[in-house]
Amino acid sequence: MQYVIIGGGIAGTMAAEELRKAEATAEITIVDEEAHACYSRVLLPHYINGKVPREKVFLRAEKWYAEQRIERLAGTIVTSIDTKNNFVTIHSGRELPYDKLLLATGGQLNLAQTDPKGVCYLQTLDDADGIVARLAEVKRRPVEQQQAVIIGGGFICLEFINIFALHSLPTTVVVRGDGFWSRLLSSRAKTVLAKQAASKGVTILTGQAEALPVGEAEVNGVQLADGTVLPATMVGVGLGTHADKSLFVEAGVDIKSGILANSYLETNLPNVYTAGDAAEFSHPLLGRQMHIGNWLNAQMQGKAVAKTMVGERTEFSLVSSYSTNLLGMHIVFIGDTNPEFAEVRSHKATETSCVDVYVRNDKIVGAVLIGDLVDRANITKAIQEQRSTL
Repeated sequence: MQYVIIGGGIAGTMAAEELRKAEATAEITIVDEEAHACYSRVLLPHYINGKVPREKVFLRAEKWYAEQRIERLAGTIVTSIDTKNNFVTIHSGRELPYDKLLLATGGQLNLAQTDPKGVCYLQTLDDADGIVARLAEVKRRPVEQQQAVIIGGGFICLEFINIFALHSLPTTVVVRGDGFWSRLLSSRAKTVLAKQAASKGVTILTGQAEALPVGEAEVNGVQLADGTVLPATMVGVGLGTHADKSLFVEAGVDIKSGILANSYLETNLPNVYTAGDAAEFSHPLLGRQMHIGNWLNAQMQGKAVAKTMVGERTEFSLVSSYSTNLLGMHIVFIGDTNPEFAEVRSHKATETSCVDVYVRNDKIVGAVLIGDLVDRANITKAIQEQRSTL
């Protein structure tokens, strides 16, 4: 049996590991655009902040792949997928035949309109290395030149806020909407987060239709739609990700915001599967197609899809969650938190905390907890049991 996995992140790596456990003689190949062996993206902010040494970020050593008899093609780009004749072509021209194919490519970053030196992203280890180097460079400058701007208002935005605060960089956040996670959170939740940011000296500019990094040799500011330029020697960008559709559409794979799959992570094509941040799958408990981009989801999908690939069809029904923090205020997202598909109901609310539950068809499908995590386990269980009340 020949297995080809496109993507060497946690979903692809966990799938390869499970495939090897199940089939000792199978040929397993991982095609990975990155040069590095599998590492923890969750630990990247801790590495940047000096809390974790760089070598501890890695989850697998290079020798692990050889020991597991898994061929890993590092720094390799897939140029085409032939799903009729079952082979993948990489940029060298080599063709990789497969019996089963896993698409675990993650998401492609949405980039700023320009990115001179000093504009930073946070998705890969190389990005983290670049941030470490830029921080060191900026901190050597006069204090009045140590200014940061963040473009975006989601998870990566918060990581940048925490990083810049630790390094004492005055920070302005520029968002298109009316606050953090403007499309997901209630006004109550956005107010709590805005107050927390303001209390720590972070400026938030909402309703900004444009944020353009400017500078020639390096960034020196961010220009807004009205022509205002915010001074900055470091710009963090967190504008989300998108699926790289061209490769998959040409291969005949159905795709919307992610690669479409059923609850077994099987795509519309025979012997083609998906997992991780690339997958938009049918969630049996939440009752709709879900495109979930968090670490736990990717890790567990890699394990589940491998079982299905070896013939032990395994439905993926995990109610995953993602936790982060804003300058010490803890935040947890659980399940389906898209208000386009659910009614948002306040469960608890104070000046410094907020717990909202998301309800669809009289069943709790998700929740956002800010500053108060007491009900996390109970809410997760309620979703798993498809209850209407806590």
